[in-house]
Amino acid sequence: MEQENVRGLIDFSQVLLTGSAGAVYLNPVQAEVARTVLPLFRCPSDGTRDVFTEYQVSTPGDAFAGGNYMVCMGSGTGTTCDYRSQTDGLFYLGSACGFRDAVDGASNTVVMSETLLGSHQDTTGPQPLDPQRQLGWPPGWTFAASGAGYTGVANPDLAAVAATCTTWRGSRGAGWIIGRQMFTMFCTYLSPNPKIPDLAGQMHTGFTSAAIIRVGSTLCLPTAASASLATPSS
Repeated sequence: MEQENVRGLIDFSQVLLTGSAGAVYLNPVQAEVARTVLPLFRCPSDGTRDVFTEYQVSTPGDAFAGGNYMVCMGSGTGTTCDYRSQTDGLFYLGSACGFRDAVDGASNTVVMSETLLGSHQDTTGPQPLDPQRQLGWPPGWTFAASGAGYTGVANPDLAAVAATCTTWRGSRGAGWIIGRQMFTMFCTYLSPNPKIPDLAGQMHTGFTSAAIIRVGSTLCLPTAASASLATPSS
């Protein structure tokens, strides 16, 4: 994948985001590359706008280019829905996994999938305006004081959790350059193209699904370099 011109725009000596807690914004040094649209990362079937200006920007003109292709962080079971610690997939924060770590075999390990970009719109109410493009923000989800995961959340009934949400964010896939889960990773806890919205809490960590606009199928890429269309089971 030849993208040396884009790599040259990234200042690896600088952080991407500055600030903390609820006030995290784009570092101006990284502004040009953050808004650079990479056609390689966009699915032509997804007609949503390429660039997000609604999230983590503080200066007019700042933006993040979205991406339709996410890497698989694993099953999402137990505490593996939290990318900050080692999961049962190949991708998580600080991962150094390679092909050798695909213990189920390269042809049986999902490494990437397409997904839908967010709606660019946050809403409130008992239901999302667009359950495929908005993610729910469950009340009370806070990181465990020690270790991975959320306090009291393991293998949840996501339909029941979604029923408690009243905040819906359109930030799905909102930045190919941002390493946070809802922007660049998915898990297989939900089947592809689920009817249940994605759910996330702190640092956009939670349950992101594989999804694509083509009805009835999702493009999945196993570790062995071949692609297949997965049909949802529910």
